[in-house]
Amino acid sequence: MDLSNPCYSNPRYLSATLKIQAFWRKYRDVKKLDDLLKSLNLEDTVSETVSEPVFSQATKNRCAAKIQKAFRYFVECKKIREFCDSLKVVIPIVKQRWDTETKPYLEACPYFNLVEFLKKATTAERTKMFSNFFYQIMFSTLQEIHGDNFEEKEINKQDIEFKGVPIEIKLTLSSDNSWTGNGFEKVPWHLLIKLKMDQEMNISEVVVLMVDLNSCTHQWSATGSTSNFSSLKFVVDDEQKLQMVFGSPIKKKKYLAFTFEKPKPPDLPDLN
Repeated sequence: MDLSNPCYSNPRYLSATLKIQAFWRKYRDVKKLDDLLKSLNLEDTVSETVSEPVFSQATKNRCAAKIQKAFRYFVECKKIREFCDSLKVVIPIVKQRWDTETKPYLEACPYFNLVEFLKKATTAERTKMFSNFFYQIMFSTLQEIHGDNFEEKEINKQDIEFKGVPIEIKLTLSSDNSWTGNGFEKVPWHLLIKLKMDQEMNISEVVVLMVDLNSCTHQWSATGSTSNFSSLKFVVDDEQKLQMVFGSPIKKKKYLAFTFEKPKPPDLPDLN
């Protein structure tokens, strides 16, 4: 196994892989694992001279359940890595489509100029209004590229699904180190986006990352007595848990901050 492969950058991903190997070496008599080991290319790590231990059926079942759980997470992480690679293409396309197609169309509206509203709005108002347009452009682009492998969801716990993996999305136009949520219970995988906009309301710089919150020290804060909103930020110990797509983390005294990155013009894929 090549540990230098970027697929193993997530510690839980690597841990799941090593657990599969370890369980297989110890419990060779657990059935239905031949195809699993072949798919992972781990069969060559199994020594043919290891003697078969004797365990109860209950122990074998527990072992099999642990292997299945580790393998499911292994596969899930591979799908998330594929999704992150796709976002490297999608985000520049979304920027281009907003800057050159959607924004000019909204500016031409004779009854309500949304762009002028965004210029004058507070950060919270701007985020709430703009995010609807950003999401729809991003979702339609992902749909064009991935077809049925991508699905938009309209439930509180998640926003989208990629190859069966549920994902929550949070976007903010704030330049601080946090994201704001609505207080509802959420799925572990989060796509977190920060955007900077220039004076003409074009997208100028971005921070985009994926994270499995179950692997992190810091979680969503508790909601207050007068508000259902919560916030999310990351401590420095969580740096290796973040899968950065655009931008990079900066270690501060306790929490991580983020540097923004300017997306390069996209090499447009053939979507036909």
